[in-house]
Amino acid sequence: MSMFVGRHQERSDLFSILERSKASLVVIHGRRRVGKTALIESTFKKQKLLKIEGIEQGNKKIQIQTTL
Repeated sequence: MSMFVGRHQERSDLFSILERSKASLVVIHGRRRVGKTALIESTFKKQKLLKIEGIEQGNKKIQIQTTL
């Protein structure tokens, strides 16, 4: 049983990216606490994944230090 009820289209879109023969940049945005990170990590669990996340209320210096 899938842990992502009602996310069939989103998972299908992400799986279609895996079929491409070149690198892709995907931006996922939405409300907090709805499972965006879990959806990405479960979909791409067997692939190499570079994930960059923002820090709410973080200034530019903190954002850059955290991602590097």
